[in-house]
Formats: sequence, structure tokens, C-alpha cells
Amino acid sequence: MTCGYDRTEITQHNFTTQSVCSIDARRDVVCYLTSHLNEYARGRAVARLLISGGGMCTTWRVGNTNRMLTNKHCFSTQSAFSGSEMQFNYQCATCGGANPGAGTKVSGATLYKVSSGGSSQLDYTLYSVNNFANIQGFGTLYLATTATTTGTRMYVPGHGDGNPKRLSIYEDTQNGATCAVRNANYNTWNISYSCDTSGGNSGSPVLNASHRVIALHHLGGCPSNQGAKAHLIYNEIASLIDNG
Repeated sequence: MTCGYDRTEITQHNFTTQSVCSIDARRDVVCYLTSHLNEYARGRAVARLLISGGGMCTTWRVGNTNRMLTNKHCFSTQSAFSGSEMQFNYQCATCGGANPGAGTKVSGATLYKVSSGGSSQLDYTLYSVNNFANIQGFGTLYLATTATTTGTRMYVPGHGDGNPKRLSIYEDTQNGATCAVRNANYNTWNISYSCDTSGGNSGSPVLNASHRVIALHHLGGCPSNQGAKAHLIYNEIASLIDNG
């Protein structure tokens, strides 16, 4: 269920380096409203990103001011950024439904910082939006400022395949093994995990049980879906955000 692009366009333009590992255990965020209220609430700060020229990613509020994060490989130039749209509250009203509504839409305002290096490195874009007051009520997320550890419980809210927002909390089956960091030092820039993702999840926050962002999701290939280490991103953008 998507708005703005048809299924063929989504398939053509979406970034496909994210992977469903074994059984897809993702569910609509509203499915967790009772059982995982904190995860549901934190997911409200996450939005679908419609990229100028085609394609979709995920983006989210970071810190207490007008700042947003997504992947550099989603957009990194003013021209691509200027025509993009961020859709908050694009999620189904009922568990397993097809009734997301239009959401709350804002556009990009200022491009603050783009990471150096390639898409396998930190891969972030920091920016602000117009009409910030319209999205403040959805809350915000905060970056972890220290490295995570292997085995840490984690979850991923996002817009895989451009779909209404889903939560990836369990690895394979509902109420089975919860998603966890497989390798906290997969390489210099990334942690790894098997939490399910797909094209469109690029830019999703990876959160721990304390609901701090420990990684910025951007790469896949089971069993090693990867996220850029949030504490390294924080070190580069600390002066540009209010991290709480």
C-alpha cells in the first residue's frame, strides 16, 4: 500500500541491499500497541521518505530540534533533497489492515551535513524540514553516544518496500527469538544483525531496549544486515543536534 509511486516504480527505484532473513516477522506497528507500547511510541518519530526522481527510504527525527537523519545513499545533493517528501504517521490503523491514511507530510528545508566515504561506511545525511511544528507531536529519537555490544536486544521501525510503517522486533516468529546485535564490531563502521528489512528500510533507526538509536540501517545480505554505528555518527554531528 503506497502513495505517490506505483508498485513497478517502487521495485525499480528502491534500494535492495536489505534482506528478510528466513521468515519475515515484521508486523504493522499498531499490532504492538498493547504488547510493546514503548517500541510503538518511539516508532512515531519515523517517517517514510519519498525521494525526488523516484525511490523510497526511511527517515526520522533526531534530538530536540528540527533535525532529521536518513542515509546518504537516499539523497546527498540539494537537488535530490529539495523535491523529496517526508510522511509521518503513514501506518495502518488496524493490525494487518490496508488503511494507512495520508499521513502528515513535510518537505526538506536545509541540508546540514552528508557523511564522507561510500555507502558501506557511515552513510548518513542530516537535514531539517519545513513546517517543523506539524511533526513535533510525533516525538523524537536520540543517538547512543557509546558503542553497543554483541547480544544487545534491538528493534527496527521502518518503511520497507515503501509500505506503511512496520516494526521488526522478532527474528523469525512472533514471540520467538527477539532481534539482537549479532556482531557489534562487524567492521570499522557497522554492526550486524538478522532483524528483517527490505528495500525502503534504508535510513531506519536501529534501537536498543533503552530506546536509544545504536545504528543507522543501510546494508543487507543475511545473516549480516548492517547498520552504521550511531556513536560514530554522533561524534561527527554532535555540534549540529541537541541529543538530549
